[in-house]
Amino acid sequence: MFRTLFAAAFVAAATATTWPMITVNSAGEIVLNSVSRASSFQLTAMSVTAAPTSSTTSSLTTVTALDDNVDTYIVSVPTTLATSGGFKLPTPTVGRKITLFNDGTAPAEFTVWTSATTVFFGTTTSTTHVVPSTATWTTFTATDTTNWAVTSSEGTSKTLQTIGSGSTTAITLTANELLGGFYTWSGSSAATLTTPTGSALEAANVQARVGDSFEFTLYNSGSADVTLTAGASGITFSDYAVIDQGSRVSFRVLRTAASSYTIWRKSNEYQRALVIDKTADFTAAVSESGAIYSIVANAAVAVTLPACTASNVGVHYRFYIDVGANALTIKPSQAGDIIIASGVTTGPAAILVDATTSGTTGVLTITPAATVASNTVSGGFADVACVATNRFMGTIFSSNTATIG
Repeated sequence: MFRTLFAAAFVAAATATTWPMITVNSAGEIVLNSVSRASSFQLTAMSVTAAPTSSTTSSLTTVTALDDNVDTYIVSVPTTLATSGGFKLPTPTVGRKITLFNDGTAPAEFTVWTSATTVFFGTTTSTTHVVPSTATWTTFTATDTTNWAVTSSEGTSKTLQTIGSGSTTAITLTANELLGGFYTWSGSSAATLTTPTGSALEAANVQARVGDSFEFTLYNSGSADVTLTAGASGITFSDYAVIDQGSRVSFRVLRTAASSYTIWRKSNEYQRALVIDKTADFTAAVSESGAIYSIVANAAVAVTLPACTASNVGVHYRFYIDVGANALTIKPSQAGDIIIASGVTTGPAAILVDATTSGTTGVLTITPAATVASNTVSGGFADVACVATNRFMGTIFSSNTATIG
């Protein structure tokens, strides 16, 4: 009797407006959804294909609109997907969650759009969110009627990826490549890798807040050094950014403000000194800290040090003067910086330098011997480091003369 009444009540409830329709699919799974009720409860995912494929650039009106009655999807991405092609979310209702699973057989990048230009992702003003090929799933949660919060597996599913090969000499990393990745550079010549811009990172990581950070690692398996450089805007490097042959270098990226990120060199498994030949006057770059500058000119060369500030403490260089009649002059760039040197043959041990001073006053000059005699060494070098604000420490060796003053 009880079973009969319960069954009757259950059937009645299933057809009532307060219950979603109950169906059983071919796999024997119970599916609770309805073609007539929005936000219905769904246990199985619907397969969908990203679009469009017939145009070069997508728009809000051409991307595929997701079914307003379905909450979970398995995404297939065609090889012919148009630029920014993908899916458009339905109008957000508070608490609504929509999850997209990247098809495991052939995962690829696609773009998710909001339903209107007045609806955004997170606290940004972006109406698009790029889902990387490495994201197993991405969930969009409506926090109100104009915003979707985004959570994703993209930070945990990265795998080794090769980002350069053959004779490639330059490449720009995408924001989704940078987020938590481990990448191998296998180029055969010196290369420059450029980070995405701060705004590109912001668009790919819409939940980021000031103080949030992530890491990525670059492995240089190629036959030449690689230099990591900042994107056009919003990226600041605070450390040496050269990845030598055989090095695996980890970097940490910190969000300091909206669309603004600072990158630190966190660790290095192997480090070989960068040697840079110089034939004319130059300024030592903060990003080249640790480098050896080889002065190979036949004429005198002048180098200007970076400002010795609190943020630059620790930058250091070695200046090597090759055999010849050339001389190297080293001068700080800001008033108040002091060079404290040991091994100087003439001149005071320290001097207050005025960056506006012209000529040779207030500078360090190394003059190696002009000729090389039998069984003797000619040349010179200087190790210079910013050890405290306004304080450079130097160790100088010269087979002829080295002076400060």
